[in-house]
Amino acid sequence: MESTVAVPGNRERPRVLSAAGLGRLPGLISAGLVWGHLTSLGQTYLPEPLVQLTNCYSVWLIIAYFVGYLSVTGGLAAVAGLFSVLAADVGFYIGMWAQFGIIGSWTGDTYYMIGALMFGPLLGLAGYLFKTRSRWATYGVALMASLFFSEALYRLSKTDVVTAGFSDGWYVFAILGVGFLLATLPRTRHQPLPLLSIIPLTAFAYVGVAVVLPVVLSLI
Repeated sequence: MESTVAVPGNRERPRVLSAAGLGRLPGLISAGLVWGHLTSLGQTYLPEPLVQLTNCYSVWLIIAYFVGYLSVTGGLAAVAGLFSVLAADVGFYIGMWAQFGIIGSWTGDTYYMIGALMFGPLLGLAGYLFKTRSRWATYGVALMASLFFSEALYRLSKTDVVTAGFSDGWYVFAILGVGFLLATLPRTRHQPLPLLSIIPLTAFAYVGVAVVLPVVLSLI
């Protein structure tokens, strides 16, 4: 039975976190575990430049968008988005431990935990809103696509000797960003102005990853 709350005018709306919605939460979090495990396998078996897809924040965070889309309420989408990314971190290190006996690193864990806290709930909600035809669905698409484009910019900026291989795969993320926009175009083509928010969102994400995040990690 769906849990509801009475509102004026004899109308009812779903609770932010209904009992039925919470029943889906373990499955949504498990999707994060599976996603993290798959990225660990990808780092082992994928060739260049595809292996770059398994060691990046944009592809890592897309699981939050996916589970948000599968959620039945916005509140559940935000919660599932957060915990699915945290679960992906756990799933990744389970896979690395099973393959190589590697437990993980504090820096790497902190990097993705900060990403989960910053973007997990937002992307979860964005995925949920994609099922609507509101301008917020388009803003959510712009947010997800901006992560792909900011990843491409970030990798292009890393041209020193130490990270030469890291920068080679920048175009993969540019292609992903364009592909994601094309795939979602039937839902967003009538709202060009919200879609243009991808420009400042890309700049914001790039500054966050290239400038703010290293400073935060240095203070921990």
